[in-house]
Amino acid sequence: MLEELQEAFGGTISQMGSKKEAHHRTCFQWRLSGENARAAIRQLIPYLVEKKPQAQLLLLIWELRKVPGSANYLNQELKRLKRIDYGTDCAD
Repeated sequence: MLEELQEAFGGTISQMGSKKEAHHRTCFQWRLSGENARAAIRQLIPYLVEKKPQAQLLLLIWELRKVPGSANYLNQELKRLKRIDYGTDCAD
């Protein structure tokens, strides 16, 4: 799946940390930046469920990044949304 996303939108795939416990799964992350990230979010947003509010806020941040005072509030809201525990077994 990550390879398909990388092929479609670019970016890099890397392994996250190492397994600290035998029952932990190996986890990978896909990273994008700039216009590639914005294009991917726009196309993937209809399929997102739990991450949709974060994706919508990222698009808003992108649009308002040059409006004085908006960046700080929007970044704080994004941090708040990211504090949801999804209960993964991945090591940090």
